[in-house]
Amino acid sequence: KQDVLKDLPSKQEQVIYVDMDDKHKDFYNKKRAYYKDLLDEQIAVSGIEKSKFAIFQAFNELRQIASAPELKSENRIPSSKIDALFEMLEDIVANNHKVLI
Repeated sequence: KQDVLKDLPSKQEQVIYVDMDDKHKDFYNKKRAYYKDLLDEQIAVSGIEKSKFAIFQAFNELRQIASAPELKSENRIPSSKIDALFEMLEDIVANNHKVLI
């Protein structure tokens, strides 16, 4: 940005923490418990070294569920983060602000 446009305003960053709603949290906790049991069993049988990929897969899926549960749930649980984002965007647009997400 500094090399391209000198007249742009300085960048402002805002970190917003969003708690999962009850349905989102329940879905996440059920998947977390499922993976814990699955990984405990796999580690007991195969050892930690041979279970690294399964551990990575579990963490990746839990990360996806935390961000966008609608992509991983059969009943399309809405994302608490997306809902909060759209609420903020309505306010931003109503006040004629610009935003980059």
